[in-house]
Amino acid sequence: MRIEYIGHALPSRLVTNEDIAALIRRHSVQFDGDLTQQVRAIKSLLHMTGARTRYWLADGESPRGLIKKACGQALAAVNPADIDLLIYCSIHTELIEPSNANLIAQEIGLGRVECFDIKSGCDGWMKSAMVAQALIASSRYRNIMVVASEFMISSSDAIYPALFALKNAGQVAHTFPGLTLGEAATVTVFSAGGDDWRFENRTRNDLCDLCTITPDWYGKYAIPSERIALSGAGKFTSFGKQMFDHAWSEVAEMFNTAKVRLTDFDILLTHASSRADWTQFCKSAGIDSKQYDIYARYGNCVSASAPLSISDAITQGKLTRGARALIISASAGMT
Repeated sequence: MRIEYIGHALPSRLVTNEDIAALIRRHSVQFDGDLTQQVRAIKSLLHMTGARTRYWLADGESPRGLIKKACGQALAAVNPADIDLLIYCSIHTELIEPSNANLIAQEIGLGRVECFDIKSGCDGWMKSAMVAQALIASSRYRNIMVVASEFMISSSDAIYPALFALKNAGQVAHTFPGLTLGEAATVTVFSAGGDDWRFENRTRNDLCDLCTITPDWYGKYAIPSERIALSGAGKFTSFGKQMFDHAWSEVAEMFNTAKVRLTDFDILLTHASSRADWTQFCKSAGIDSKQYDIYARYGNCVSASAPLSISDAITQGKLTRGARALIISASAGMT
């Protein structure tokens, strides 16, 4: 399998850590304690993780518009008639029924292409790549378009303003990751040819309640966990520090199992979350010289992080055809 095309479209609103601080001050009208001190601590945490800027939708922009732009760029580079499957793999969703892929296909003029969604949190794009390789190998499809776009800040209330309206300092433990998010639309076209990709996965389903978004009606069939919906039904709850604390031993063991060596790859693309933590791991593994990280500029773009990293590395001249790339995509679930 090979990447025939990969590209991205970004919103135009540049959001800094100072902007995040201002939004917290504006919405935290019921904060119990010293809000000035709390905002200062959050800014320090953002800076410590490596967060600097991210992009959100500006007035007049929409998820639909950015997705159509990204898809239009892809269809200008490949023959639309060659696309025989469209997969949508994002957390951001416009439809519960049918798949969001159906809606996108109709919007971009692929009205008869086969469609389905994959939902796997930040790991959605990687899971889509695994599925694409298997389907292409089966000869059922030859060209598969994967759309990964995230607009959870601007197009729902799962994160904004809910997570910016602090009531106490304790909330930060399960809301801070929401303050690092960016928005983006990405499109990847996988095609037959090239070498097989190699996938290694480690999953901890016992940690699935560390990062969740429930439906608004959550509770009627509630899973017994005090961590799920701690931010409220329909809101984003994420214990970022605990996720990273558990992740390092899993990633290290995965590297050992896969027997990955420095000579096996030319560039390392890490999931866009906490640049400081990823850099620390890469240094301990002796692979920091090959790390390419987009977190500082774009924030955590969730399922769009991996394809945005690849597309950005290509744009910056850091990744070229024939290079061997190692991609690490960490996700709630926990995979």
